[in-house]
Amino acid sequence: MSAQMFSCALPYDVLMPVSPTLLLIELHGTTPSGTQRALTQAGYLLLQAEPQDAVIAYQQHLPDLVLLDLSHPEAFHAVQNIRKTSNVPLLTHSLQPSLHTKVQALDAGADDCLDRHCPPVELLARLRAQLRRNVPALPSDVQAAGLNLNLESREVHFGQERIQVTSKEFELLELFARSPGRVFSRGEIERRIWPDYQGDSNVIDVYIGYLRRKLEQAGAPGLLRTKRGLGYGLLDEDI
Repeated sequence: MSAQMFSCALPYDVLMPVSPTLLLIELHGTTPSGTQRALTQAGYLLLQAEPQDAVIAYQQHLPDLVLLDLSHPEAFHAVQNIRKTSNVPLLTHSLQPSLHTKVQALDAGADDCLDRHCPPVELLARLRAQLRRNVPALPSDVQAAGLNLNLESREVHFGQERIQVTSKEFELLELFARSPGRVFSRGEIERRIWPDYQGDSNVIDVYIGYLRRKLEQAGAPGLLRTKRGLGYGLLDEDI
């Protein structure tokens, strides 16, 4: 099973993911090209998987939203299986869905059921509404691996030691600290931290080096790990 990804940039909003990831679960080409184009232009990172791979794709990518096409026989089972383990916003669509189809989708665990050819502006509005509902109360701190990141002051501490970081270093460390143990690929880091960057492709290595030295100086060596060929992450038992 593999998932295709399409990338683009979305203006930062403190209440929303920087570039929300949207997993399209469908048979190839089911979602209208105009809809996909509208989604990418609106700033979503699109992933695609077929219904029989829905749960694996969801667990692998942990997207911010799921849009699932109901035309496949496994579609309703996919909704149920994702919903068993996650409260991710999950929308479904179908070609002129009947009342029975809508009820069945909602009872299976979907948050909404749309016509596949609904205007893109309506789909985008419904996605934004789901993102707003799913935003948790904002904590003032993010803590992981002995680090404390204050989101208001943008200060980083390891124990009692304050670590001086730049704005981009803070964003990079926050990305890792929110998912300790997860390995982020270079492509994902670029999309989330440097979405418009067109310069030297070694920028990630440079910033990882900066952070690693600062962490070592603060008495936290080895917190940033490199998985050769895969990416980077914050120390956890799974890395």
